[in-house]
Amino acid sequence: MTSGGFIKLHRKLTEWEWYSDPCTKDVFLHLLLTANHKTRREKGVTYKRGQAVFGRREMALKLGISERNVRTALNHLKSTNEITIKATKRGSVATIINYDKYQVADIESVQQSDQGNDQKVTNNRPTSDQQVTTNKNDKNDKNIKRGGGKSPAPPKFIIPSIEEIEAYCRERGNDVDAERFWNFYNSKGWYVGKNKMKSWKSAVITWEKRNGHDSGEHYEEF
Repeated sequence: MTSGGFIKLHRKLTEWEWYSDPCTKDVFLHLLLTANHKTRREKGVTYKRGQAVFGRREMALKLGISERNVRTALNHLKSTNEITIKATKRGSVATIINYDKYQVADIESVQQSDQGNDQKVTNNRPTSDQQVTTNKNDKNDKNIKRGGGKSPAPPKFIIPSIEEIEAYCRERGNDVDAERFWNFYNSKGWYVGKNKMKSWKSAVITWEKRNGHDSGEHYEEF
């Protein structure tokens, strides 16, 4: 019997044919809760994932029902292929046939614990994925150099604040009216002629060089 942790239940359990049978449902849930989530060995006996060791009397006491009800519930579960039962010297062993279906999210961790080779594959998977990604990136870089791939997208233009423009003009020591510059290009949607502005600093320099900050209409050309 296992202890600690938790199990997962799907909402479709409410559509199960034995869901309305309290005893059968309780017995099945008890087996799910006590089944091994991974293969273990105890006193020379191996118990597989999805197997639970139980005694009818002990189960009846825990569930608060009669042994007869436990026996009937187990027969129900066997009749619909939910479980198989094997008698052993240490008690009965129930095998939940579709245990992985009920606990599918646990399968990968169990495979890692039970199978050494699978453990190696799982451990190596991030490295392999990284190598594949790296190879693709290298290939893309080569394609770009050869002109066979797409070049990186240019940085997105961000509209400057008037304060940023003023600071840049002070840095350059020009007498460009930052507010007028901002208002002019903002009214144009930050277009230079027919093209979207790529660098407002370059526009400031051009404005400065042409000495046209007194007449904005001259700058519709660039």
